[in-house]
Amino acid sequence: MTFKELYPKRRQSQQKRIFRHFKYIFNDHFILALAFILAALAFQYSQWLKTLTSFNPLYQWGWLVIATALVMGIGHLASFLQKADTVFLLAREADFKDYFSQALIYSLLLPTGIYALFVGLSYPFLFIHQGLSASQVLAIFVIMVGLKALQLRSVLENFHFYKPSQRRLLMVLTAAYSFCQLYFAVRGKIFLALAFVFVMIVIYYLTSKNWQGEKQWDWLKITSEESQRQERVNQVLSLFVDVPTGQKAVKRRKYLDPMLMTSKNNPYYFLYQRAFCRSQDYFNLWLRLTVLATLLLYFLPSHLLTYCLGLLMLYASHFQILPLYRRYYKHPLMKIYPLDQGQALPAFRRFLYLPLGLQTGLLAISLLISKSWQDSVIFLILAGLVIILFTQVYLPRRLRGKNRLLEKLHR
Repeated sequence: MTFKELYPKRRQSQQKRIFRHFKYIFNDHFILALAFILAALAFQYSQWLKTLTSFNPLYQWGWLVIATALVMGIGHLASFLQKADTVFLLAREADFKDYFSQALIYSLLLPTGIYALFVGLSYPFLFIHQGLSASQVLAIFVIMVGLKALQLRSVLENFHFYKPSQRRLLMVLTAAYSFCQLYFAVRGKIFLALAFVFVMIVIYYLTSKNWQGEKQWDWLKITSEESQRQERVNQVLSLFVDVPTGQKAVKRRKYLDPMLMTSKNNPYYFLYQRAFCRSQDYFNLWLRLTVLATLLLYFLPSHLLTYCLGLLMLYASHFQILPLYRRYYKHPLMKIYPLDQGQALPAFRRFLYLPLGLQTGLLAISLLISKSWQDSVIFLILAGLVIILFTQVYLPRRLRGKNRLLEKLHR
């Protein structure tokens, strides 16, 4: 089997595994809920477009930030390489040009579809607010696809043995370059942006001799990135169906270290903070729900249902953290060290005040910016009541019931 045949075979195997779950994900209930959400968003979008009576630089910069984030963040290089390839295919390192060429083309398909949807939705805004024609908006779509191709090519270049600082510099330069070209495009200088993107693509094509083996590949990094990419796919699928996931990784986030506070009387408090701030599941899930709730409260009108939605998101995002309580329940080190397990519940309740308070503050700020200070104050009062009921009433009853169940199972 040649390298030209290896990539399609692995791609089809991956697609078959993912498509098998689609009939469970896109069921009647999900499609119906999605239709209502899209209809509500479309109505709000149409009402917002009617308010665009004058040019506002804030809207232009906001569109640029979103477009640049889509170029840099949507779509990752799907290499489908496995750890065993570092042993069995390492001798054919110089022949991977065809393999990675197919990976670049395939990895560009999903972002292209998303960009088409984004540009199509942005057309009324770009036409009314920026004064761009249909052909100019189509050119913006072409520019975004070209920038994504450059970004994927820079990711592939990062797979060589470069220093971490050099890799970060290359990604920063790619993001800055993408932002500049999109700025030229949205200001009406379409041909200038197209020319710059085309020239950069030609330069990358002419320098593709690096693919021939003059530079060695960092195979451990390639397989690690692919493993993380597939794990992210599994995490998305696991929201709807049961899929096998790999071992949970721990990532130190230095910017969250100031939030870690110690307690001499209760070590559980520090352990829960550390597990939350450095886990790949609890923190990421909480962050996504916080961002989603903030955006919803910002764009939805001032209404009682808006408060209810914010409170529901506040409850749901922290309800997902509750399994963290059992993380140290049967940990062997916690058995060796003489700690009273009765300290776990007060420590966990004290720990929850930090994410609860932080999310409540962000939601209140979102209401303060988009609505009024009265809406923000009302939400703070309601959120305070929800936090008290959640931590003082619901949490002890639920966790004590879980403890009794675990004790019966471990007898």
